[in-house]
Amino acid sequence: MGSENRLVLKWMRWCIGLLISFNCFSQGNYFEYHKLINKAEEQYFIKSDIDSTFYFYNKVFTSYNFVFVKDLVNAAQIAYFCKKPYRQYLEQGFEYGLKIDHIRYIPLFKTIYKQLSADTKLKKIYSIKRRDYLSRIDVNYLDYVYTVGFWDQRGRFLDRKVYEKRKKSILITLTDSIVKKGFPGDRLIGIADSTIFRQLGSKKPNFYDRVKPHKELWDYFSCNEQELTEKMMVLVLINNFSSYYKLKEYWLTEIKKGNIHPRDVALLHDNTYRSSTNPGFSTLKGVYHTNPFVSYGEKWKRKDINKMRHDLFMVAMEVDEKKKEYEKKHGFKLFWGFWNCR
Repeated sequence: MGSENRLVLKWMRWCIGLLISFNCFSQGNYFEYHKLINKAEEQYFIKSDIDSTFYFYNKVFTSYNFVFVKDLVNAAQIAYFCKKPYRQYLEQGFEYGLKIDHIRYIPLFKTIYKQLSADTKLKKIYSIKRRDYLSRIDVNYLDYVYTVGFWDQRGRFLDRKVYEKRKKSILITLTDSIVKKGFPGDRLIGIADSTIFRQLGSKKPNFYDRVKPHKELWDYFSCNEQELTEKMMVLVLINNFSSYYKLKEYWLTEIKKGNIHPRDVALLHDNTYRSSTNPGFSTLKGVYHTNPFVSYGEKWKRKDINKMRHDLFMVAMEVDEKKKEYEKKHGFKLFWGFWNCR
């Protein structure tokens, strides 16, 4: 073998090795996932660099075995708006809980929703990928989350001391579950779906079957499928103002594993500021500016907020502001999750 051929072979082996190394590394490190997603958003919303935007999106979507569905939906919207192929992102989204029906929540897709919902080829792809999605859901863990969620909601109508005791008990069981299985987020139990147990072939009751016996919950407790996330456990933690503080040693590890989204953690962090009586209040030294029910005022400097966001793998406030502008001007739907924190 000539020296030129040996050099080419060596180069090819190096490239393959690098690719394998990246994939193995990335699959277990969602810090890198979020950095790449953030880079894609910065390239589009701040720098208007379309090619770089999809370079980073595609790098993420082909390198991880779990993808947060809102990232695929956002990429699909940008692609559609830029007159580029977009359906592959929706199709990949089916692997992570997206339904064709979810597309109707996006104003930008209003003119093509009927076409997509009637597309027999897309329906067939959805059916295949839906089976794959359902096969990855931990049914028992999902049932645990539903049980805890309803126990928490019903506790709101009890004596305050009784409810506080119940919230402490929930945190104890959740901590144990996180240690054993990981945080019960989208990756492990899928996204909100009011008929999920029936689809899974389980006899466990679905969301509204659990609501029905409790009249006190009828007026406000909904599944919120349009959030494209599993909201139940975040809701439980939102109701416990000390939850961020009590679970603080787990957050970075669970973000790295892909079990919880950084912006969910940011929401819980800022939620602490809603009650100055909880034990974690005095330990917090800044905000992420994601919680719509916190009065942020002028106390926090933008550069400090952006520094905290950067350290938690979030985009700067300027990117969020640009995204909100696109929602208002062009009909995008770019913020998802509990209280649109993602």
